[in-house]
Amino acid sequence: MDPNEFNRNVSAHTAEELAPYRERYVAWSMNGTQVLAHAGELTELFEEVERRRITDYVLGYVPGDESQLGGGFEA
Repeated sequence: MDPNEFNRNVSAHTAEELAPYRERYVAWSMNGTQVLAHAGELTELFEEVERRRITDYVLGYVPGDESQLGGGFEA
């Protein structure tokens, strides 16, 4: 995983693209181009990741504050 590429790709997502994931935990693809799974609670996300048999992902959280979307992610 290239952390610079990941950060660049996640930051490239618009607030509109990230809106469905506001205040949700997400499993990002290793390059940050897509959300592989999401859930309201961390335990639910881990269950979803396991159910989908996702093995390579980066854990993150999309904040609810629109001003933080599109680059204001936490990973």
